[in-house]
Amino acid sequence: MNEIRNSLFFTLLTCMLACASTRTLQRPLTESEREELEELQPERVTVTWSAGDKVTREPALNLSVTGPTAEWTRADTLQKREVPEAALRSIEWNSHSLGASRGFLIGGLATGLTLAVIGFASGSDRPCPPPGTPEVFFCFSASAGEKAALGGVLGFLTGSIVGLVIGGIDGSKMHLDFAAAAPRSPSPASDGSLRAPERYRPPRLKFAENCHLTEECERGLTCQAGRCLGTSLQRP
Repeated sequence: MNEIRNSLFFTLLTCMLACASTRTLQRPLTESEREELEELQPERVTVTWSAGDKVTREPALNLSVTGPTAEWTRADTLQKREVPEAALRSIEWNSHSLGASRGFLIGGLATGLTLAVIGFASGSDRPCPPPGTPEVFFCFSASAGEKAALGGVLGFLTGSIVGLVIGGIDGSKMHLDFAAAAPRSPSPASDGSLRAPERYRPPRLKFAENCHLTEECERGLTCQAGRCLGTSLQRP
């Protein structure tokens, strides 16, 4: 029974790892990540992005993240959309290849484990009588362990094929999250003290200038209806 419990734990652990379909990418994306994203995603996806304090989730066609912007066509209105890469929050789509791989693994392991447990629980057969015993034409005798092994193999082969077909047809959700890059650790200055790394910051947008995010506007302004509005705290 300990072997069965260990097999069950291993199966559940494997299924949890196989079912993980969420990835997190750090912005800005590298060229290799952009190329991988172009290859992975289908023509139709669901994009979540933010403009100021507003978060929008909409169906998209032909999403392209070329940097520093992302472009797509809204599926329901055919409206062209172009936003900064920093505005992206997540991308979702239905992956048939991921569904097929999940179905293969989960279907095979679940069916194999079930038949292995049934075979082990049925116990060992009686030993076959000696050859030449009258009225005995055929006899098959197997131990509980042999039944569990045979059931596990046959169950995995059958369940994996069925799961592969069903999973490939239904597909499985793939989810990509976008996160801001983690700040780099400060570098030591010539006097031995720690100095924060210098990085380029574009100038903040002024009042009434076009914007996508509040972070693009000067202090005191917020991005509303595509423009920086409010009272600027920036000194003239």
